[in-house]
Order: sequence, then C-alpha cells, then structure tokens
Amino acid sequence: REAKNDVQKMYVILLWYTGGRSTEVASLRPRNVGNGFVVLPNLKQTKTYKGKEVKTKRSKTKTVYVKQEILLLLENLIKQHDIHSDEYIFSYGGSIPWSKYHIHHMVTMAARRAGVMKVNRYGNIVPAWPHTFRHGAATYQYENTQDIVFVQEQLGHAQLETTREYISIDA
Repeated sequence: REAKNDVQKMYVILLWYTGGRSTEVASLRPRNVGNGFVVLPNLKQTKTYKGKEVKTKRSKTKTVYVKQEILLLLENLIKQHDIHSDEYIFSYGGSIPWSKYHIHHMVTMAARRAGVMKVNRYGNIVPAWPHTFRHGAATYQYENTQDIVFVQEQLGHAQLETTREYISIDA
C-alpha cells in the first residue's frame, strides 16, 4: 500500500507542477524525463469549430519545465520501482497508463481526505478534481514568472485567451 501511495503522490505533484491534463501526465514514461523538464504528449489535438471536431496545429508533445527537486523525486521513484524507459510511470503494470476514470477517483478521494475543496458551477463545495490542479498550476506558474506566453506554452494552449481563463489572480 505504501509503495502505491508514493506513486500516487508523485502523480499529484506532477499534475500540479506541470499543469498537464490528467491523461497527459499518466502517459509519462521515464525516457521523457530529464535535464530540467519532462516531455508530455499534447493529447488535445482537436477543437470544436461550428459543432465539428477539427485538428489543430499544436505540437504532438510539449516540453514542460519542472523544479529540479521534483525531477529528482521522480527519478528516484523510477529507480525504486524499476520502471523501464518504455513503460508508463503511472500505469497498470507498465503497459497501460491509468485511465481518466481511475485518475479522477484517486485524485478526488485524496483531495477529500486532505480537505482540498473547490466550488463547482452550481455553487456547491466539492473535492478538487484533476482539472482543478491544471488551473492551479497555471496560476502558480504565472505568479512565479509573470509571463503569460510561457504559461500558455507550458499548458499547450493554442489561444492566449484560453490561458487567461485558467489564471486566477487576486486583484
């Protein structure tokens, strides 16, 4: 149980520090970690335009800069669990990354236990869920860099306006 918990904790840490979508972080492999960054797949390759899904020109991957101490923790986890370079770090046995349903359940239960709550669109207070961390990461990155274009690149947004919607700054 403890071994599983350290993997789950690392997942949540990366969700926060990378601002990646839940399935992007779950798709991380050891070969995509190092030199001050992680390379995440940019899984949102389409957008809705006039009611139809259309492909975007966004990159298939995005390089996300992460604090050195977080990378060291991740590298230690990879070594400790003997995860091979082509295996998924957050997976069912290495070959299949965690599903978005597994991630949602895991994160909301951890948030509930930790008392990390958010207000949903109906005004109810509920446990934070994975996408909440993406918004929090955007705000955290902006507060630390004051560079909205950097945050846009980190999140993999095609439009700067989308990034602005993610950032909450107390005025």
